[in-house]
Amino acid sequence: PAADDPNEACKAVINTFAASAAKEDLDGMLSVFSDSFEHYQYGDKAGIKEFLQQSADMGYLEGIEFSMEDAEFEMDGDTMSVYPVDVEGSFGSITFEYILK
Repeated sequence: PAADDPNEACKAVINTFAASAAKEDLDGMLSVFSDSFEHYQYGDKAGIKEFLQQSADMGYLEGIEFSMEDAEFEMDGDTMSVYPVDVEGSFGSITFEYILK
């Protein structure tokens, strides 16, 4: 993606994660997370790695599909919000908001 188009750059990051998830490629999924990643539920990058590994072990990544069809991209300083990103799989469906810096 062009470095001067933040929307395309963010789409590329999400697509990398989605393609990696579809292949159950944990390293590929983790490649999009910063070492300084923080989340209220998973903690840090090690925590999200554990969650993703458990998800793979339970079969939740089988047949997983991501859609950004309805996604809106909103830039605030150096932070991009992408919402909604719809995800469907054997677990059902969920909608994510991605916050990318």
